[in-house]
Amino acid sequence: MGLARLAAAPAHRRQRRRHGAGLLRAHLGGLWHAPITLLGYNYPRLGSWAALAFIGFCTVGGVVIGWLRLRSGSVWPAVVAHASLNAVAGPVLLLGDAAHPPNEIFAGITGVVGWVLLALVGAALLRFLPLTGRTPAAPPAHDVPEDAEPESAPSGPGRSGEAG
Repeated sequence: MGLARLAAAPAHRRQRRRHGAGLLRAHLGGLWHAPITLLGYNYPRLGSWAALAFIGFCTVGGVVIGWLRLRSGSVWPAVVAHASLNAVAGPVLLLGDAAHPPNEIFAGITGVVGWVLLALVGAALLRFLPLTGRTPAAPPAHDVPEDAEPESAPSGPGRSGEAG
């Protein structure tokens, strides 16, 4: 084993732990949603199998949402992605033919077709824009010329130490 490979080994282990933690978090997200899924949300005709189907969706969707959270250093991109998924998942089932509704396990973003799409997006993100383990850089501070005098606070009652 070369020195470079030895030096990179801890980084690879951290990366594997991060990916494993992300998958666990995604599975737990599926379990979190299991009660409402068992009531017929997303997969109304699957019965108790609906919870397992949604765990599958949460696993691949969670990779993308987790990547957004870790890569951006903020929860807001992940929040917007989750809200967007909630907004687009239902209408697919409403747009089908009422006499022959689509099969929920295949149709839409929560179906197998969506799982494949999300898996491809997640794999591409992790492959081409990997998580580096560092947080994004802080936004630049306001540029203040070195010779500029600090602004003084406006004077008035109680502001400059004067009484009354």
